[in-house]
Amino acid sequence: MERLNPVSVNHYPFRLGEDRNIIRQAVFAQIEGLFDLFSLERLQIVELLDCIKAYFSRAEGMFKFEEEARGRGEEFATLYYHLVDHAVYQITFDAAATSIAILARGDVLSSHLTIEGAVASLVGSMFHDTGYVSFPNSKNYAALLPVHVDKSVENVSKAVKEIGLPPFLNENRVKTMAALGVHNTYFPFTDDHKKYRARYTKYMSGEQRKEAYVVALTTQFADLGGQIARVDYFPNLLMDLRREFNAISYGFGTEIIGEDLEMAAKSCAFIHNMVLPTVGRTGNAFFGTTNHNYAQAWYAPCLG
Repeated sequence: MERLNPVSVNHYPFRLGEDRNIIRQAVFAQIEGLFDLFSLERLQIVELLDCIKAYFSRAEGMFKFEEEARGRGEEFATLYYHLVDHAVYQITFDAAATSIAILARGDVLSSHLTIEGAVASLVGSMFHDTGYVSFPNSKNYAALLPVHVDKSVENVSKAVKEIGLPPFLNENRVKTMAALGVHNTYFPFTDDHKKYRARYTKYMSGEQRKEAYVVALTTQFADLGGQIARVDYFPNLLMDLRREFNAISYGFGTEIIGEDLEMAAKSCAFIHNMVLPTVGRTGNAFFGTTNHNYAQAWYAPCLG
């Protein structure tokens, strides 16, 4: 793959409801392009891609029961926003895109991302919301919001243990960094979460610790930054998020997202007050500018 200017790396291009076979092909092409940036033999890339597809299939399959139940109109199936389209497809695409942007810089930051870190970011990303669908007797899947991250950490660790990785990768390093990436998707990310993250990295070498932080921030960026950069984020996905929050508690979503006439102003305030100081700073550091494609998409609701 030809090395790219980080600024030109695009975010997830699909809307909710587009052909999933086309989406999967695009996600895997993005991942293959990422692997091409490392010094791997062609057979190693093929083996690694097959392995990644096994993780992807498992993560995707975990949402099937809730999705089918939602299609039947079951009241407990309430993932109108945190569904497989975001939880697996979009975030995996954007995790690969962000890693490509980091490597495209060709500088010190790029040197902190090894193939283990790139794989950890991919695997962690595709499992980051699986905690929502890990309690089959749940009476309200959306109401698992407070506990879903911890369960997702368990899920990704279990997946690495059971699926494994090609022998040229350090499985334990990938598992640890993937779990750290999932943990970093807590929002808001508090000082207590930072202390927990520090326990993950306490016994790492200095270089390993740097990579662990890059992986954690990449996963966090792909989650929050990537979903807000989606072409259908405003207003369609925001309306879905409002519906999901309202399913947790009556009026909760409307209070946060606002009525239709309030949505643009509230979305713009959220971008300026929450997104830009967090993943906005991360994106600017990764892409080397405040004018990258993700940032342009974030600002779009504020320009209408």
